[in-house]
Amino acid sequence: LGTISQLRVPGGTLAASSTYVVSLTVSMRDDVSKQSSSQMVISVGSLPLIARIKGSASRLQSTLSALALDARVSSDPDLDATADQGLAFKWACKRSDGISVSSQSCRDTTGALLSLGNSSTLHVAANKLPATTDAPYEFTVTVSKTGKSPATYTLSLTLV
Repeated sequence: LGTISQLRVPGGTLAASSTYVVSLTVSMRDDVSKQSSSQMVISVGSLPLIARIKGSASRLQSTLSALALDARVSSDPDLDATADQGLAFKWACKRSDGISVSSQSCRDTTGALLSLGNSSTLHVAANKLPATTDAPYEFTVTVSKTGKSPATYTLSLTLV
């Protein structure tokens, strides 16, 4: 580094969940035999995953309209927003009474369990879900990635 007395590392240069060793040797300009060395360990942490569903956390919608939920706004904040986030998605749906969420999965208008899939977007056809006169649906997306703890986000949906 020559005669520079500071070391600056621009943000985003060091990888998350990594350890780096920085070595520094300083010597006298007139007598290089007089020197001192030191090492410093830099441990870079990682931020938790962010799970989100585009739009508001609570919705009111007609049963006559198709339902589209988009979790592509979820992210790994340790990566650049334009980079492939490498996220896996899992959807769940339960019914809520406004106080607690039941343990029963959502069923369609025929009584069959609602099939949700594992993509970043969830689509449910119009007239597929019954109206929720007494309790909204709770759609939860779980976002996961190897080496990180999963994150969840829940959206409350009332169908009329």
